[in-house]
Amino acid sequence: MKRLVLTEIAKSDLASIRRYSTRTWGRDQTTKYMDVLRDAMKGLVRGTVLTRARDDLRPAIQMATSGRLSIFFEADNSRILVVRILHDSMDYRRHLNRPAGEDV
Repeated sequence: MKRLVLTEIAKSDLASIRRYSTRTWGRDQTTKYMDVLRDAMKGLVRGTVLTRARDDLRPAIQMATSGRLSIFFEADNSRILVVRILHDSMDYRRHLNRPAGEDV
């Protein structure tokens, strides 16, 4: 089975999402929201989540969605590397300008 790896910036994205969600919707709703997001990332590893190539944004990048969040990742035979987790209102191109692996 593939390993799920998050870059440092993806970990920072998760922390920001949690802080914003807690401030806006409270702890209980945030817990549910984060559980759905975690399930989506686990689905990437299992291959049960719909994904699409986003070479228009960056070579070899793929995207999956969880609600209004987009999970950007790169995959090989051994791992899923989550590069960023961005809200759909964000400028994807601007936020994906770092090479994958630079901030693992």
